[in-house]
Amino acid sequence: MKEITLVTTFHREGYETYGERMVSSFCEHAPANVKIVAYAEEFTPAFQHERVEYRDLHKECVPLVKFKQKFGRFSESRGNIFNEGKWIYAYQYDAVRFSNKVYTVAHAGKSLTGDLMFWVDADVIATQAIPEGFLEGVMKDAYTCFLGRENMYTECGFVGYDLTHPQHISFMQAFENIFSSGDIFFTGSMA
Repeated sequence: MKEITLVTTFHREGYETYGERMVSSFCEHAPANVKIVAYAEEFTPAFQHERVEYRDLHKECVPLVKFKQKFGRFSESRGNIFNEGKWIYAYQYDAVRFSNKVYTVAHAGKSLTGDLMFWVDADVIATQAIPEGFLEGVMKDAYTCFLGRENMYTECGFVGYDLTHPQHISFMQAFENIFSSGDIFFTGSMA
């Protein structure tokens, strides 16, 4: 049986609104070989369980803090774009908002042991028993899996990674570096 870790992150309000329910529902419904690592933003969650490990987001993910210090002051990094003569908010471009996820995945991906890691958004809940072998099965023999959608951007609320893949650490470093370097904001031509 493979060792599987579900990874998520939340701030205090997110935990109180949906995060505690997410964590507790997976403790109740996930197979015994699944543990949860949750990165909490500067607080200690009340829900405790033997299958749950909490990590301090900002203490563990120092590059995240540096990213926010470096780029967070720019309106554009927070999803404000100039469109048709006016500034509007477009959440898809909110790199600061989504940086918690990126740095959590990268940190967990580089520090976890075991076989498989799945990022699960903190507002996802398990409503019934997850069959043994299901998570292993969605990975098949791939490095990563995700929920694809037609005619729309990819759903990234559930993404799996094979921690044993020979290129795994290199991928995690590159994933983090896209944000840390500022390349996430590059929209110009490479020509």
